[in-house]
Amino acid sequence: MTILLLALQIPLCKAQVRTFEIDPGSSDISFEVTHLGFLTVEGSFLEFSGKCISNGDSLLSLEGKIKVISINTNDEARDASLKSEGYLDIENFPLITFSSTEITDSAESQLVTGQLKIKDQVRVLKMPLYFNLSEDGKSCSIEATTTISREDFELDFGAMDALVGDEVRMMIMVHGKLQ
Repeated sequence: MTILLLALQIPLCKAQVRTFEIDPGSSDISFEVTHLGFLTVEGSFLEFSGKCISNGDSLLSLEGKIKVISINTNDEARDASLKSEGYLDIENFPLITFSSTEITDSAESQLVTGQLKIKDQVRVLKMPLYFNLSEDGKSCSIEATTTISREDFELDFGAMDALVGDEVRMMIMVHGKLQ
């Protein structure tokens, strides 16, 4: 009887709820948007934080914060414009945040649904992601690509708005370390 009880507990020991802190030094959050209809402007955020919670190979929750001041498009004038009161307004809205509300498993990936907040606008975001746990269970990686609409977040360039595409493609590749 004791052997049977031990055998039943082995699968339960493998799956543990673990919390991982995102390591910005080995992670990347980048974006691209069309400009003038044929150019692509690429950029990234250099300062961000977050955590994820998993149970074995399944992601249970994900949250993150991006410091808007860290936006980098390799053009100081453009970066200053993006940070200004007329656009991302870093004085009043220093962070972009995301918090998952639901995560479902599929055969190939997981689908995360959550609240994305840019400035004072909060929208539901659904995106497929790939969550991988290291063999020793001490680190994880998350990869996701999604597209958001500038219009949904009331990000308007005024007279220049027609020159910038509405769709912003986001690429997220983050690594987490066990807390």
